[in-house]
Amino acid sequence: MPHEPDVRNAPGILLLGPVALRGADGTEISFRSRRQRVLLALLASRPRRVVPAAELVEAMWGDELPENPSAALQSQAHRLRRALEALGAGLVGDAAGYRLVCSADEVDAARFEALLEQTRSNEEGSVAALSRMEEALALWRGRAFGDVADAAALAAGAARLDELRAAAEEERAMLLLGTGRYREAEEAAAGVQDEHPYRERPVAVRMRALAREGRAVDALRLYEHFRRRLGDELGVEPSPVLRAVEGEILRHESRLAPAVGLPGNSFLGREVELADVAGHLAEARLVTLTGPGGVGKTRLALHVAARVADRYADGVHLCELASVSDGTAVAGALAATLQVEEGIGADLQQRIVDVLRPQQVLLVLDNCEHVATATRDLLRAVLSRAPNVSVLATSRQRLGVEGERVVPVRPLATGVESAAVDLFLDRAAAAGAPPLQEPSAVAAIGELCARLDGLPLAIEIAAARSVARSPDELLADVAGRLDELADHRRSVERHRSLEAAVGWSYDLLSTNEQRVLRAMSVFAGGWTAPAAAAVIGEPVRDVVDTLTALVDHSLVIARSAGDGTRYSMLEPVRQFAEHRVAPGERDELSTAHAAWAVSWLGRADVGLRTSDEPL
Repeated sequence: MPHEPDVRNAPGILLLGPVALRGADGTEISFRSRRQRVLLALLASRPRRVVPAAELVEAMWGDELPENPSAALQSQAHRLRRALEALGAGLVGDAAGYRLVCSADEVDAARFEALLEQTRSNEEGSVAALSRMEEALALWRGRAFGDVADAAALAAGAARLDELRAAAEEERAMLLLGTGRYREAEEAAAGVQDEHPYRERPVAVRMRALAREGRAVDALRLYEHFRRRLGDELGVEPSPVLRAVEGEILRHESRLAPAVGLPGNSFLGREVELADVAGHLAEARLVTLTGPGGVGKTRLALHVAARVADRYADGVHLCELASVSDGTAVAGALAATLQVEEGIGADLQQRIVDVLRPQQVLLVLDNCEHVATATRDLLRAVLSRAPNVSVLATSRQRLGVEGERVVPVRPLATGVESAAVDLFLDRAAAAGAPPLQEPSAVAAIGELCARLDGLPLAIEIAAARSVARSPDELLADVAGRLDELADHRRSVERHRSLEAAVGWSYDLLSTNEQRVLRAMSVFAGGWTAPAAAAVIGEPVRDVVDTLTALVDHSLVIARSAGDGTRYSMLEPVRQFAEHRVAPGERDELSTAHAAWAVSWLGRADVGLRTSDEPL
C-alpha cells in the first residue's frame, strides 16, 4: 500500500524494518553483526533510559555466554558508539548498564507513535488526519526490528509495534472512506485483510466502501465469505458490530436520497468559493454560509452539494426552511425531507436522529436565520449522535453550534472586467436583451455593478430590466433608490426586490438593533464605534455590542483598519435603512451627525497644526 514518502529519508535510528542507522545524507548504515542489531534495537526502544548490562548480555548471547561477558559487552558498545557518532547521538555506560543519548524524534518508532497519537487526537478534520497518518506509515520499511524481532528481549516490543501498524493501516482506510475516496479505502483495507485475515475492521471498511460505490451485492458477498471463514477455521460468528454493517447495507440498499437540483442558469464568479467550501466540508461536519440577502448563498450551497455528493453514500438531502414560520416546525420540515413518519407520542427529533445515525449523508439546510435557535438545537442532537452526517447550512447569521465552520459569502468583485459584469451580461442575454458589447455600454455596466456593490441579486434584477432599458438608463434609475429595483416575475418572493431581500433580515432584528441600523444610514461611507456612539448618544461599549449583532446578521460589515475597526453597509442596505428613518428621527440624526462631524474636524485641525501632524 503506497504512502507519501515525506519522512523516508529523515536521519535517525531505524527500527521499523531492518535495524539500521541513517545519516544526514540519507545513506543507511547497516550492521553485519546480529548482536549489534539486537543491542541497538534494545537501547533505541528505551531511549534515555539505562538498560541493565545483564539484560543486554542475555539479549545478545543468550545461553552462549562469552568467557568475559562484561568485556564483550564493552567491545560491542564501543563499536556501536562509533557508528552513532555520525548521527550526533551517544552511548553512555557505567556499572549499571548503558543508555542511548538521543532525542525521541531521532528514533523512527518513537516518531511513528507520536504521529499516531497526534492523528488520533487531531481536531482539524479527516483530510488533515489522513495526511498525518500517511506520514506516520511512511516510516515503515518492513517488520518491526527486522530479522531480530524474534529475539526474546525484543519479541514483545516488535509485536506491539506491528499491532500499532496494523491498527494505523485500518484507520487510514477509514479516513479514506470518510473523505469519499472509496476505491482507495477498499484497496487499503484489502491489504490489511491479506496480512490479518481474521480482523473485522478492514472487512467493515471494505463492505462500506463497496456499498458506497454502488456495489452492495459485492459487499454482502464479502461479508458472507468472511463469515464462513470464521466459522470453518475458528468456529466463531462475526461480531454484532460487523453484523450491524451487513444490516445497514441491507436496509439502505435501495434507499438513496434524491439528487439535489441546480438552477438552470450559469454559475459565474464563484469558482474559488466553490472549491474552498468543498474543502471545508471535508474537514468540518457543519459548514455555514453566511452573508446578506441576495449575495448568492443558496446557489453556492447547491453547487457545492453537487460537487461533493459522491462523498456521501446515502446521498444529499435539501431542506428549505424559508417557508417555516415557527421554530417548532423545523424538526417537522427536516422529517418531511427525510420521509420520517411522525409516530404517536414519539419524539420527532429522536426519530430523525435514529434514521440518520447509520447513514452517511449531507444535509443542506437553506435559510436558517429566522429559525436559528430551533435549527441550532436540532443540529446539536444530530451531529452528536449521528457521526457520519455532515451539514451545509445557509444563514444570514452563524448558528452557534460547536465545531461550526463559518464561511462568509462576499459580493462579487466589480470593475469593467469583473465577475459582476460577467454576471450582468449573462443574465441580460438570458432575458433576451440586445447585445451589450460596446465599450461605452460595458463601462456603464461596470459603474452600475459598482453602484450595486457587487450584490448578485441586485445585478440579476437590473440585468432583467435591460430588455427595455439601456445600461446608461439603468444607471440613472438606481441613482436615487436602489431598493426600488424589482423583478416581480422571480419565483422566490423575498428575492423579487432589494427591499424584500433586506426587509427579511431587518424584520429579524430587535427594536434596538433596527434603531441603530437606521441611525448608521447617516454615514455615507464607513464609521467607527466612537462615531456611532456620538451620533446615537450612547456609551461606546453598548454601541459595539449592537454593531456586533448587526455584523452577525450580515447587515453591517466590519473591517480592521490601522486605527481599529471600521464599519460600513452595502449601499442597498444603507438606502433601505435610510428610508426607514422617521421624519422626526431624521432631524435628530442629522443634527447629531453634524455635531460629530464638526467635532471631528476640529480635532483634525488641531492635529494638522501641532506636532501630531503626520510626516
